[in-house]
Amino acid sequence: MPDKYTSRIRLLLWRLTRRGYRMSDLFLGVLGQPRLAVAAFRHVMQRRSRIVESGLKLSQNRSRAKDAQHQTKAWTREALIEGLSSQFGVFLLADDDSHVRLGVAEVNMLSVLHWLARTAQSTQIFLGNSEASFATQNFKSLALESPEVALRYLDPNGKCDTFMIEAHFRQGPSKWVSPNTANTGARALYDDRLETPGLTKLADLLGAPSFAQMVEDREVDLVYTWVNHADPDWAALYSRYKQALSDGANLDELGLQPAAPKPKSADATAMSRFHSNDELRYSLRSVAENLPWVRQIYVLSNCAPPDWLKTSHPGVRWVQHDEVIPARYLPTFSSHVIESFLHKIPGISDRFIYMNDDFFIYRPLKKSFFFGAGGASHAFLEPYAMVSGPMKEGDPDYLNAARNSAELIVQTFGFAPTQLHRHTPYALRRDVLAEMEERWSEQYDAFRRNRFRTAYDLNITSFLYHYYGLATGKSDISDVKNILVKSQDVRWRMKVSDVSNNSYDTICFNEGGEDTPSSDWHSSIRLFMLSKWRFSAGWER
Repeated sequence: MPDKYTSRIRLLLWRLTRRGYRMSDLFLGVLGQPRLAVAAFRHVMQRRSRIVESGLKLSQNRSRAKDAQHQTKAWTREALIEGLSSQFGVFLLADDDSHVRLGVAEVNMLSVLHWLARTAQSTQIFLGNSEASFATQNFKSLALESPEVALRYLDPNGKCDTFMIEAHFRQGPSKWVSPNTANTGARALYDDRLETPGLTKLADLLGAPSFAQMVEDREVDLVYTWVNHADPDWAALYSRYKQALSDGANLDELGLQPAAPKPKSADATAMSRFHSNDELRYSLRSVAENLPWVRQIYVLSNCAPPDWLKTSHPGVRWVQHDEVIPARYLPTFSSHVIESFLHKIPGISDRFIYMNDDFFIYRPLKKSFFFGAGGASHAFLEPYAMVSGPMKEGDPDYLNAARNSAELIVQTFGFAPTQLHRHTPYALRRDVLAEMEERWSEQYDAFRRNRFRTAYDLNITSFLYHYYGLATGKSDISDVKNILVKSQDVRWRMKVSDVSNNSYDTICFNEGGEDTPSSDWHSSIRLFMLSKWRFSAGWER
């Protein structure tokens, strides 16, 4: 056999082994199923020729680009997709707030990357977790063989956006397959529109959105409850009711029920529970940075909005207590009571996330982090059990509220919940909260009359909801990597340092308890927040 044929066969066998074929299987295939072996060889050679063609098209496009004027303006995502589809066949596989996913023919893959890198602003290309460029060794073959290539750029608002691009290889007439085995929408495309310029949306090809896209398209809102101890109107109201509750005078005048239990724990009325260290500003920034898919943010409060917040901004809506909570329960200074009305906020989505202003999203998280594909909300429970025994006056209010809530679960479903929810965002469903309120309407009405937290409360969002959801199949248990930094913990400085040196999903800087935080707590936490979330969000003045 001539040497040139021997070298070609060796090269072909080497390429086949690179693609996962074992040499023994290849030899057995040649002997036992020669037609299949020939088909496999032909497939590899055809694929190789398409890769070579991709490189040739890139050279042609580069040559033409030298004579074209370079675009200096910032392009929007929509404009980039339109520009691409005017030159190449493009399948829009997925489109959400965090990224867009495109499928292109393998012969156009390198040209598509080159056009985007040249047209978009401040671009970076990633193969897996490694940054790369056209100057990277073997970039062309690596990009074509990769399941997907990520190209990040800055949009006109200076926000980082991402194109995820897959090369679909022709496997036969009207059949194109991507190497991305994680593509649940359309790894295989049975359509030749990839060969001609134009944009095709996957939903148009399938006749409806895929299940994965339907899950991604679900609306999810986010809610804060917020108090500002420095608001003069709130401070005057708080002092009046705290004094009345303390001496038992003028209860009828103030609208308090004479039989309403008084707080036995000083923590219920401690000013640290209401103190604002500007956490809301930085918590909102963490949401803007890491949860870009949130549809609407609500802030439920009985205080004036902070001066830095543009209440006219469409992304944040300020909601006063009296818009949601009936007058007979107002005013209230109990977070347990306020949280029991979150699902009453007008226009709130069926699924939403509830956060205190001392919660922060530390890294980008997807909707699936909070809600399962089937719609169940995720409960992030403590790994240890802290809830047991009957309610006991003088114990922490959150613990007694959990005990009271646990008793309802025992009576209704026959099991005793023992784990608290972590200090991390709560994933909630409006229909489940409404169902709970209807089931336990008398118990809700009783504890909602308490103006401050008491031993007789229920804690809906941080305990009862999650076990009710688990019992009815509308919630499931998930995990979160979070850290709780408490002002009452002598190790708080060490924990702040730990946050800086580790990767967490969420963090919480909790200022609670009746003891005053150390003198440098507020300044240290503010310094950390400012260093981590330096850039203003769109709703800031």
